[in-house]
This record gives sequence, structure tokens and C-alpha cells, in this order.
Amino acid sequence: MSSDALVAVERLSKCYHIFESPPNRLKQSIVPRLQRAAAPLARITGKSLTPRRYYREFWALRDVSFTVGPGESGARSGTL
Repeated sequence: MSSDALVAVERLSKCYHIFESPPNRLKQSIVPRLQRAAAPLARITGKSLTPRRYYREFWALRDVSFTVGPGESGARSGTL
């Protein structure tokens, strides 16, 4: 990336969790905490708790990199 860049962004990513229903959002906030609390007991009994995800991932951005130099903007001629 250029040394005269005013803004330099490297490997920017944004992921959203998409829930199929409101109860799944609630489960995702509660169940992993219960599993972490129960983990010591599970280890004693020889069982393992595998975490379950109640959402699917939607990646809006993944590993985006760019620089903006002096006098540059995000708009290109003829596109918006």
C-alpha cells in the first residue's frame, strides 16, 4: 500500500448472523452459556458438548482492501 495514502484498509470483513426465527436468536444467546457452565461436569462424565449454531452466516464483505489517497473519493466518473 502506498505511503501517501490518507486511508488504508486491509482485509476488512463483515459477517452477519441470519436467524430463521426469533426463538433461534434466543437459543443462540442462552444455550452456549449453559454449555460452558456444564462443561466441567461433562468432562467429569467423559462426555463432550459440541456447540450448535442456530444461525447461518452471511458475509457482506470478506478480505476487502483499499487505499484512498489525497484528492481521491469513492465515486468514479459515470458510476454511482
